[in-house]
Amino acid sequence: MKHIFLLITLTIMTISCSSDGADGIDGANGINGTGGNNGLGRLVFSGDITNEDAAKIIAENTGKNTHTLIIKNTTSLTTIDISEISTLVELEVIGNEELHTLTIANLESIFGGAKIQTNVALTSINFSKLTTVGSFSISGSPLLESLSFPSLIDSKNILSISNLDNLTTLDLSSLVSANLIQINRNQKLPTIDLPKLTALREASISDNIAIETINLPVLKILEASENEDNDDGLFIGRNTNLIAIYLNVLTSIDMLTIRNNENLTTINLDKLVSLGSVSFGSNPKITTISFPNITTIKNINFSENDLVTNIAFPDLKTLESNLTITGNNILETLSFPMLTSIGTENRYSFRIRDNMIRNITFPNLETVNANTINIGEDLLETVDFPKLASFSVLNIDSTVLLNSVTLSSIQNFERLDLNSSGKLSTAAIDGILNRLVNITPVITNKTIWLSSKKHIIYYYVFKFHPGSIGSKGYSCYGCHFTG
Repeated sequence: MKHIFLLITLTIMTISCSSDGADGIDGANGINGTGGNNGLGRLVFSGDITNEDAAKIIAENTGKNTHTLIIKNTTSLTTIDISEISTLVELEVIGNEELHTLTIANLESIFGGAKIQTNVALTSINFSKLTTVGSFSISGSPLLESLSFPSLIDSKNILSISNLDNLTTLDLSSLVSANLIQINRNQKLPTIDLPKLTALREASISDNIAIETINLPVLKILEASENEDNDDGLFIGRNTNLIAIYLNVLTSIDMLTIRNNENLTTINLDKLVSLGSVSFGSNPKITTISFPNITTIKNINFSENDLVTNIAFPDLKTLESNLTITGNNILETLSFPMLTSIGTENRYSFRIRDNMIRNITFPNLETVNANTINIGEDLLETVDFPKLASFSVLNIDSTVLLNSVTLSSIQNFERLDLNSSGKLSTAAIDGILNRLVNITPVITNKTIWLSSKKHIIYYYVFKFHPGSIGSKGYSCYGCHFTG
């Protein structure tokens, strides 16, 4: 059976190289190859081929024309060593039951893709001279403890290192640029260190339960894709023992997502000046989130960060879509002193809920294009929007008395809902009503709910102007009062 297999394999290899060129002789220009100095275009090893059989095929058929190497579903092959190859277009090493050593010591470039998958006995890989790859994916080799690419400089498409259960050492020390990096579900990998990486489009680092540090010390830019529909950026999530992320010189990133890292305490983003979207969630040991140099951003989402006490964007002027700050158990202060506008369409959202905030202040916010400004805090005492002129719906709720609600510039809105369970102080209600009656032109077709400490509710729906109702001195058409 073995000799039949080899005959078939060699026949396939001879036929396949006949399409590589024209008028070649004995392998020259990649056609009519029978081995010799130039070799065959495509080498295939599979089935019950032995080490000896593989070595013979390599010696007779490998050369400068060899562009594709496939080692797939072998049952007896334990070692393969090919020193003659310096470039490949495609490499596949998949589903080999006994293969434990893979050596292509002089390989410098893989122009297309490399897949090394589900090799359950693999313990050693030697690609010591590899400098450039198109795509490279390795996974499903549970015995592999060390993975080293000491010469790799450029990864043009995907570099994926995943599901290597015993990987403890990863060497990418020369990597300068990469398109997409995925390092996921490597259960024993203690650190990721990319000391020379300066340019990257996108990365995902997740579910590595032993990792304690991620070090990208010279990474300056996570470049956005030319396709504007893609949100390219950095995702770091579900790394149980991750303590620190070093991005000390990062200046630009389209999307930053840091979520579900149970022990993360340190991340420095002080150099960041350009940020598309940011999401921090369920990082229970982070204490402060600050973006001191960001002036424009698309989305902000901070949720369930148990020890965060302060969120600050001191220079932010424009938020293009959503603001979500929810469920941060001891969050006390927000700082958006320069923010003037939120959202470009009413489909966006503004939510600040279930934190421990007593005072919410947006001193320069003028316009909110969102379905609803939704604010709900148990301890909320003051809300200050002194320049807010235009919004759709404002809903504010607190379980304690709202002593002050400053809306001194409101002009265009549909609904004002201050039917807070903790009620509003008389001074807060008077301030709101004084503003409403002074809006020009007179407001019409609005819905306004105000709930005072004495349980008086005002519900206005049509036209509201100075007049006389009780001691308040206001009147409206289509109004309902209860108390």
